[in-house]
Amino acid sequence: MNICSAVGCERSVLALGLCPRHYQQWARAEKRAIYRAYWAAYRSRHLDARRASERAGYRANRAGKAASVKRYYVANREAIRLVQRARRLLIANKLRVDKARYRNNHRDEIRHQNAARRALKRGAPGTHTLREWREKVALLGGCCVYCGRADLPLTRDHRIPLTRGGSNNIANILPACGPCNSAKHNQTDSEFLARRMAACR
Repeated sequence: MNICSAVGCERSVLALGLCPRHYQQWARAEKRAIYRAYWAAYRSRHLDARRASERAGYRANRAGKAASVKRYYVANREAIRLVQRARRLLIANKLRVDKARYRNNHRDEIRHQNAARRALKRGAPGTHTLREWREKVALLGGCCVYCGRADLPLTRDHRIPLTRGGSNNIANILPACGPCNSAKHNQTDSEFLARRMAACR
């Protein structure tokens, strides 16, 4: 009597040197794509009927299903809470990573939005676009207009400060490094330059 050629199997052969169980495993593996295509087509043909049947079954057994879900929740409350907590942590970590990636890839856009929000909060008239800001930075050489440094991130400096009624139009904006913008505080550009020149004498 022939024995199945599968390792560790001593059943009699059906076909291709395999017993019935191993032959079925081989056939499923060989015809997996065919089976999947067949059942996908079957499900698509009977989709409306399946949905109608599921809706009818749910309506007929709504109270029983609700009671079953409640019993399951009461019996597995701690496990469910642990799963929910882990899911929330996973989502929170994913959101944190996505936000960090977005901030790194869109720094100019975020700075522009923050500057526009501050100006709007102060009630300053006028607006400017990110394109106008980039064009002005390029026009002025990509460096601070007060100290000439190009190795520091440039910030939006208002020639006439917003606290003194200056607008947020691009004509009132100059690129300045962080230290110069902080030192200028609420002075106009001409006042700041005059004081800096006086301090250098």
